[in-house]
Amino acid sequence: MILVGIQAHAGMQEAIKVNCPFWPNPQYDIIGLEGDDSPVEWWPDWIKGKVVSKIRPGRWLGYGFRPTLLVDSIAGMCDFAGDKYEWLLWTECDSIFLNGSVRPEACKPIAFNALIAGWCPPEWKGGSGAFIHPPFLLSIDVARRWVSMARSMSTEHGNGAPDVFAPIVCNHAGIPLATIDHVWSCNGLDMRLASKMREARKAANNGCWHIHGIKRQDHQDYILGRTDNFPADTL
Repeated sequence: MILVGIQAHAGMQEAIKVNCPFWPNPQYDIIGLEGDDSPVEWWPDWIKGKVVSKIRPGRWLGYGFRPTLLVDSIAGMCDFAGDKYEWLLWTECDSIFLNGSVRPEACKPIAFNALIAGWCPPEWKGGSGAFIHPPFLLSIDVARRWVSMARSMSTEHGNGAPDVFAPIVCNHAGIPLATIDHVWSCNGLDMRLASKMREARKAANNGCWHIHGIKRQDHQDYILGRTDNFPADTL
Protein backbone atom coordinates (compact mmCIF):
# COMPACT_ATOMS: atom_id res chain seq x y z
CA MET A 1 0.00 0.00 0.00
CA ILE A 2 1.21 3.50 -0.86
CA LEU A 3 0.75 6.66 1.21
CA VAL A 4 0.79 9.82 -0.92
CA GLY A 5 1.54 13.18 0.72
CA ILE A 6 0.55 16.34 -1.15
CA GLN A 7 2.59 19.38 -0.09
CA ALA A 8 0.87 22.77 -0.24
CA HIS A 9 0.77 26.22 1.33
CA ALA A 10 -1.74 29.07 1.53
CA GLY A 11 -0.79 30.51 -1.85
CA MET A 12 -1.54 27.26 -3.70
CA GLN A 13 -5.29 27.04 -3.14
CA GLU A 14 -6.09 27.36 -6.85
CA ALA A 15 -3.68 24.55 -7.75
CA ILE A 16 -5.31 22.24 -5.18
CA LYS A 17 -8.80 22.86 -6.57
CA VAL A 18 -7.68 22.50 -10.19
CA ASN A 19 -5.61 19.34 -9.73
CA CYS A 20 -7.28 17.36 -6.93
CA PRO A 21 -9.72 15.53 -9.28
CA PHE A 22 -6.64 13.77 -10.68
CA TRP A 23 -5.32 12.57 -7.31
CA PRO A 24 -7.65 9.78 -6.07
CA ASN A 25 -6.82 6.18 -6.88
CA PRO A 26 -7.76 2.95 -5.06
CA GLN A 27 -4.11 1.88 -5.05
CA TYR A 28 -3.10 4.52 -2.48
CA ASP A 29 -4.27 6.81 0.34
CA ILE A 30 -3.69 10.57 0.28
CA ILE A 31 -2.89 13.05 3.06
CA GLY A 32 -2.30 16.80 2.96
CA LEU A 33 1.01 18.35 4.04
CA GLU A 34 1.43 21.97 5.13
CA GLY A 35 3.27 24.26 7.55
CA ASP A 36 1.57 26.05 10.42
CA ASP A 37 3.01 29.35 9.16
CA SER A 38 1.15 29.06 5.83
CA PRO A 39 -2.03 27.04 6.47
CA VAL A 40 -4.16 25.70 3.63
CA GLU A 41 -7.77 26.87 3.80
CA TRP A 42 -9.33 23.99 1.83
CA TRP A 43 -8.46 20.35 1.17
CA PRO A 44 -10.86 17.90 -0.50
CA ASP A 45 -12.92 16.10 2.13
CA TRP A 46 -11.82 12.66 0.93
CA ILE A 47 -8.17 12.98 2.04
CA LYS A 48 -7.30 10.57 4.85
CA GLY A 49 -5.68 13.15 7.12
CA LYS A 50 -3.29 16.07 7.35
CA VAL A 51 0.23 16.68 8.64
CA VAL A 52 0.84 20.24 9.86
CA SER A 53 4.51 20.95 10.55
CA LYS A 54 5.47 23.60 13.09
CA ILE A 55 7.71 26.37 11.81
CA ARG A 56 11.33 26.07 12.91
CA PRO A 57 14.64 27.54 11.71
CA GLY A 58 15.49 26.87 8.11
CA ARG A 59 16.29 28.95 5.10
CA TRP A 60 13.23 30.87 3.94
CA LEU A 61 12.82 30.83 0.18
CA GLY A 62 9.97 33.31 0.00
CA TYR A 63 7.11 30.98 -0.94
CA GLY A 64 6.55 28.83 2.12
CA PHE A 65 8.87 25.92 1.31
CA ARG A 66 12.10 25.23 3.18
CA PRO A 67 14.31 22.19 3.72
CA THR A 68 12.98 21.94 7.28
CA LEU A 69 9.42 21.71 5.95
CA LEU A 70 10.35 18.89 3.56
CA VAL A 71 12.04 16.96 6.38
CA ASP A 72 9.14 17.48 8.78
CA SER A 73 6.58 16.55 6.12
CA ILE A 74 8.30 13.26 5.27
CA ALA A 75 8.75 12.58 8.99
CA GLY A 76 5.04 13.21 9.48
CA MET A 77 4.26 10.79 6.67
CA CYS A 78 6.40 8.14 8.38
CA ASP A 79 4.49 8.64 11.63
CA PHE A 80 1.13 8.52 9.84
CA ALA A 81 2.15 5.39 7.92
CA GLY A 82 2.93 3.23 10.96
CA ASP A 83 3.17 -0.34 9.68
CA LYS A 84 0.26 0.00 7.20
CA TYR A 85 2.16 1.36 4.20
CA GLU A 86 5.21 -0.02 2.36
CA TRP A 87 5.86 3.05 0.19
CA LEU A 88 5.64 6.82 0.61
CA LEU A 89 5.22 9.24 -2.27
CA TRP A 90 5.78 12.95 -1.66
CA THR A 91 4.71 15.48 -4.27
CA GLU A 92 3.35 19.01 -4.57
CA CYS A 93 -0.19 20.18 -5.16
CA ASP A 94 0.62 21.50 -8.65
CA SER A 95 0.85 17.88 -9.80
CA ILE A 96 -1.56 15.42 -11.39
CA PHE A 97 -1.50 11.63 -11.74
CA LEU A 98 -2.29 10.08 -15.14
CA ASN A 99 -2.07 6.86 -17.14
CA GLY A 100 -2.38 4.25 -14.41
CA SER A 101 -0.76 6.37 -11.73
CA VAL A 102 1.98 5.45 -9.21
CA ARG A 103 4.30 2.60 -10.23
CA PRO A 104 6.53 1.56 -7.32
CA GLU A 105 7.40 -1.71 -9.03
CA ALA A 106 9.59 0.31 -11.41
CA CYS A 107 11.47 1.93 -8.52
CA LYS A 108 14.30 0.72 -6.32
CA PRO A 109 13.27 -0.14 -2.73
CA ILE A 110 16.76 0.70 -1.43
CA ALA A 111 16.86 4.14 -3.12
CA PHE A 112 15.48 7.65 -2.88
CA ASN A 113 13.57 7.66 -6.18
CA ALA A 114 12.94 11.06 -7.79
CA LEU A 115 13.15 12.93 -11.07
CA ILE A 116 16.75 14.07 -11.48
CA ALA A 117 16.16 17.45 -13.09
CA GLY A 118 19.73 18.74 -13.35
CA TRP A 119 23.08 19.30 -11.68
CA CYS A 120 24.11 22.00 -9.24
CA PRO A 121 26.92 24.55 -9.55
CA PRO A 122 29.96 23.57 -7.45
CA GLU A 123 29.77 26.74 -5.32
CA TRP A 124 26.51 25.57 -3.76
CA LYS A 125 27.29 24.45 -0.24
CA GLY A 126 27.20 20.70 0.31
CA GLY A 127 27.83 19.68 -3.27
CA SER A 128 25.38 16.81 -3.78
CA GLY A 129 25.58 17.30 -7.54
CA ALA A 130 21.93 16.52 -8.21
CA PHE A 131 18.91 18.78 -8.31
CA ILE A 132 15.67 16.81 -8.06
CA HIS A 133 11.99 17.37 -8.77
CA PRO A 134 8.93 15.50 -7.52
CA PRO A 135 7.63 12.93 -7.23
CA PHE A 136 9.81 11.48 -4.45
CA LEU A 137 9.07 7.79 -3.94
CA LEU A 138 10.64 5.96 -1.00
CA SER A 139 10.12 2.69 0.80
CA ILE A 140 9.11 3.29 4.40
CA ASP A 141 12.47 1.97 5.63
CA VAL A 142 14.44 4.33 3.37
CA ALA A 143 12.20 7.24 4.37
CA ARG A 144 12.92 6.68 8.07
CA ARG A 145 16.68 6.45 7.44
CA TRP A 146 16.54 9.63 5.36
CA VAL A 147 14.62 11.57 8.03
CA SER A 148 17.02 10.45 10.77
CA MET A 149 20.03 11.70 8.81
CA ALA A 150 18.30 14.90 7.64
CA ARG A 151 17.50 15.95 11.19
CA SER A 152 21.16 15.68 12.13
CA MET A 153 22.31 18.03 9.34
CA SER A 154 22.33 21.77 8.70
CA THR A 155 19.66 22.83 6.21
CA GLU A 156 22.08 25.38 4.74
CA HIS A 157 23.59 22.52 2.75
CA GLY A 158 22.65 22.79 -0.91
CA ASN A 159 22.19 26.56 -0.93
CA GLY A 160 19.11 26.22 1.27
CA ALA A 161 17.02 24.61 -1.49
CA PRO A 162 15.05 21.50 -0.49
CA ASP A 163 15.40 19.97 -3.97
CA VAL A 164 19.20 20.07 -3.47
CA PHE A 165 19.24 19.34 0.25
CA ALA A 166 17.40 16.02 -0.21
CA PRO A 167 20.13 14.40 -2.38
CA ILE A 168 22.84 15.69 0.00
CA VAL A 169 21.09 13.83 2.82
CA CYS A 170 21.10 10.70 0.65
CA ASN A 171 24.88 11.03 0.20
CA HIS A 172 25.44 11.27 3.95
CA ALA A 173 23.04 8.42 4.74
CA GLY A 174 24.42 6.07 2.08
CA ILE A 175 21.06 6.00 0.28
CA PRO A 176 21.35 5.68 -3.53
CA LEU A 177 19.58 8.31 -5.63
CA ALA A 178 17.61 6.79 -8.51
CA THR A 179 15.66 8.52 -11.25
CA ILE A 180 11.98 7.78 -11.89
CA ASP A 181 10.95 7.14 -15.48
CA HIS A 182 7.76 8.33 -17.16
CA VAL A 183 7.30 11.48 -15.07
CA TRP A 184 7.56 15.12 -16.14
CA SER A 185 8.23 18.25 -14.09
CA CYS A 186 8.82 21.95 -14.57
CA ASN A 187 9.04 24.92 -12.23
CA GLY A 188 5.86 26.95 -12.37
CA LEU A 189 7.44 30.14 -13.74
CA ASP A 190 8.84 28.20 -16.70
CA MET A 191 5.32 27.08 -17.62
CA ARG A 192 4.84 30.52 -19.19
CA LEU A 193 7.01 29.28 -22.08
CA ALA A 194 5.24 27.73 -25.06
CA SER A 195 8.03 25.17 -25.41
CA LYS A 196 7.41 23.90 -21.86
CA MET A 197 3.66 23.71 -22.41
CA ARG A 198 4.26 21.61 -25.53
CA GLU A 199 6.67 19.36 -23.61
CA ALA A 200 4.11 18.78 -20.86
CA ARG A 201 1.37 17.97 -23.37
CA LYS A 202 3.62 15.52 -25.18
CA ALA A 203 4.57 13.87 -21.87
CA ALA A 204 0.91 13.39 -20.93
CA ASN A 205 0.14 11.92 -24.36
CA ASN A 206 3.16 9.60 -24.25
CA GLY A 207 2.20 7.83 -21.02
CA CYS A 208 3.80 9.86 -18.23
CA TRP A 209 2.01 9.08 -14.98
CA HIS A 210 2.99 12.22 -13.03
CA ILE A 211 2.99 15.78 -14.39
CA HIS A 212 4.29 18.52 -12.07
CA GLY A 213 4.06 22.29 -12.56
CA ILE A 214 0.32 22.83 -13.23
CA LYS A 215 -0.82 25.78 -11.13
CA ARG A 216 -3.80 26.99 -13.19
CA GLN A 217 -6.83 25.68 -15.03
CA ASP A 218 -5.75 27.13 -18.39
CA HIS A 219 -2.39 25.35 -18.11
CA GLN A 220 -4.12 22.06 -17.35
CA ASP A 221 -6.59 22.54 -20.20
CA TYR A 222 -3.79 22.91 -22.75
CA ILE A 223 -1.64 20.09 -21.36
CA LEU A 224 -4.54 17.63 -21.37
CA GLY A 225 -5.66 18.60 -24.87
CA ARG A 226 -8.94 20.29 -23.98
CA THR A 227 -7.85 23.31 -26.03
CA ASP A 228 -5.14 24.10 -28.57
CA ASN A 229 -4.92 27.72 -27.42
CA PHE A 230 -2.04 28.72 -25.15
CA PRO A 231 -2.86 30.70 -21.99
CA ALA A 232 -2.86 34.45 -22.62
CA ASP A 233 0.43 35.08 -20.78
CA THR A 234 2.40 32.38 -22.61
CA LEU A 235 5.73 33.63 -23.98
